[in-house]
Amino acid sequence: MRSTRVEVLQRILAPAVVALLVFSSCAKRNAGPAPAPPPPAPGEKRSVIGRIFSSGEAAPGYRWDGQVSSTSVAAPLNVAFARSVEVLRAMGFVLKTEETRREGANARITAAKPDKTLATLVLMERGPANTEVKAKVGAVGDRTGSERLLDEIQKALQKQPTLQQP
Repeated sequence: MRSTRVEVLQRILAPAVVALLVFSSCAKRNAGPAPAPPPPAPGEKRSVIGRIFSSGEAAPGYRWDGQVSSTSVAAPLNVAFARSVEVLRAMGFVLKTEETRREGANARITAAKPDKTLATLVLMERGPANTEVKAKVGAVGDRTGSERLLDEIQKALQKQPTLQQP
């Protein structure tokens, strides 16, 4: 009788102890990122590897949430919408008109390339001359592609303003 109690306790406690050890080590690993190294002093040069892997040198003005890159542009929604459509067409995308819409202070543009690469832009008006643009390229989000798309939109917005139709 005593041996069965011990066996039962071993069957229950052994996995619990293992789980406790695994989760406690995960908690230490997931405690948060290490602090970024201090920036170099004036005149001090960083190595190439230090520049590449530095956490403080992300693409200027872009935010990345794992699937979508976003930025704010200094343009009203209607101008940002028109320029975004122009950029998508210039990059070889074909608009999906049934999924492209503009409603009030928000707009959504969906387009695809012949190779089935999807691009989705979400534009949100944040002020009279300020629009937030979110770009997602591919099914799961391609950071390089979405930031390239945002780059092209910003270049297009720096050109001469388009004529607005009432």
